[in-house]
Amino acid sequence: MSARISYGQSNLTSQVKVITPILFGTYSIAAVTDVSLTQYGLGKGSVREANPFQRYFTDKGPLTSGIAKGSMHFAIGYFLYRKKDTNRKAVIISLITLSMAQIAVDYSNYKQINKH
Repeated sequence: MSARISYGQSNLTSQVKVITPILFGTYSIAAVTDVSLTQYGLGKGSVREANPFQRYFTDKGPLTSGIAKGSMHFAIGYFLYRKKDTNRKAVIISLITLSMAQIAVDYSNYKQINKH
């Protein structure tokens, strides 16, 4: 019986190791989409930056804004990547939550851009 439990845990561990890079990829795609849609929407005048910290950089110009927003996403991803071996469960939950939130924001920006 212990062999079956051990096998189940091993199988679960391998599944978790497979899903983690997929979640990092999902978050990365959502982050790149965020930067792209935000820059496009700002240039078109159909969206505004909701984050007050990011809005400061938006006022400085599109290049500064894109670098700041991209750097923020990179820093979050890097922090989570560094924690993936010590607290994988928290990293997985964080990646799922961040990806879902980012996709919702991306969708909202997309709808706003297409309204105008």
